Amino acid sequence: MSNDLSYLYKNILPSLGLRDLPADKQEQMLLKIGDIIFKRILIRAIDSMSEPAKAEYEKLLKTKSADAGAALDFFRAKLPNFDQLVAEEVASFKKEAAEIMVQVKSSVS
Repeated sequence: MSNDLSYLYKNILPSLGLRDLPADKQEQMLLKIGDIIFKRILIRAIDSMSEPAKAEYEKLLKTKSADAGAALDFFRAKLPNFDQLVAEEVASFKKEAAEIMVQVKSSVS
């Protein structure tokens, strides 16, 4: 399990009550959750950048080495508050997902 998935496993699955799922289902959920959070971070990061930085990011995307890691490195270099932005998006997702889980559990009970 990658470090990102390990973080999600330790911090998000328990708060959503998903630790009782079979391991393969947990991994599927972690991948989906990680993808959702990454997309939310990407949108906020791009919205926060200047036009020249956006153009530079577009050039990065056209290279063969452009992957999620390269994008994160780029954002960290261009946005001084990037780690705070990431923490905010993770917390926001966690809160929203927990609220949904409460609603689901109450409708099932």
